[in-house]
Amino acid sequence: MLKTTSIRKSINGMTAMTNSCFPVGPKSSSKKTWIADKELYLGDISGIERVLTPVYIATDEHRITYLMDAITGTLYRQKDKKCMSSDQLILKKYEKVDGLNKRLMEVKSEQFSGSNE
Repeated sequence: MLKTTSIRKSINGMTAMTNSCFPVGPKSSSKKTWIADKELYLGDISGIERVLTPVYIATDEHRITYLMDAITGTLYRQKDKKCMSSDQLILKKYEKVDGLNKRLMEVKSEQFSGSNE
């Protein structure tokens, strides 16, 4: 059984709200706080490595487990690995790997700003 944490679902679709995702800003304290209570997995999403964490939607009385992309909030059903917001993304596999907290701590907001600097 995976250790899940509660998230809030976006009003725009089956993805997590931004404040449920890993904070990519400069504050390492908020990054450490986010990581502290998460179980992290390395996922293969259509051939790309992504850090995932098991979650459930706070308002779901059945507490269905999803694997959430820590950065984007994209949700994948744990039971069949189906992406809940795209037919193009496929969760091929996921596994427990050491050092994923360090990988997340190295994420910089500039990687997501669209700038080439």
